Formats: sequence, structure tokens, C-alpha cells
Amino acid sequence: MCGCSPYIWYGMVWYGMVWYGMVWYGMVWYGMVWYGMVWYGMRAMAL
Repeated sequence: MCGCSPYIWYGMVWYGMVWYGMVWYGMVWYGMVWYGMVWYGMRAMAL
């Protein structure tokens, strides 16, 4: 067994967490933009 193996596994887990966080952040940001567009559209129709 190689001594660096746990570090590679730890790096993979950390990379996966960062990627998951980026995807989640993108989804939240996209949801906020979509919500803003809907709110703006409703406001425009009200006026």
C-alpha cells in the first residue's frame, strides 16, 4: 500500500465537496435570478 493513498482519497472527497458546493450555490443563484424575473414580471403586469 502506498503511503500517499489516504491523501489522494482526502483530496478526492474535498474536491467532491467543493464541486457539490459550487453546484448548490449555482442552483441557489439561478433560483434567485428566476425569482427576481418573476417578481419583476408580476410588477410590470400590475403597472
